[in-house]
Amino acid sequence: MSNEKNPNLDTTRMATVYSQPGETVMVTAVPVHTIIGTSFSDSPAVTVCPACHQSITTRVQRSNGLLTWLICGGLAIFGCILGCCLIPFCIDSCKDTDHFCPNCNHHIYKYKRL
Repeated sequence: MSNEKNPNLDTTRMATVYSQPGETVMVTAVPVHTIIGTSFSDSPAVTVCPACHQSITTRVQRSNGLLTWLICGGLAIFGCILGCCLIPFCIDSCKDTDHFCPNCNHHIYKYKRL
């Protein structure tokens, strides 16, 4: 079948199989793992889980990262040692974000601030 008859046919992934008459041929497809929705940031993203192959919206979990510690150290150096240097640990926009599948809890992506 050519692309002129069916313009939606993608021939880049097709294989040509030659066989003798009466011979049984088994063709299997190799699964390709792709992450759809590559714009992972600090908010949940829509993607396909590479582990369970379900279309999902990721569950996010925030953790202290390099930016959090650098801001804390910078505030401590400039004299905010009476507890003010701990403020970055309370602000989600200073933290790294881990994306998980809500179905199988597979870790999909880690968004790092620095």
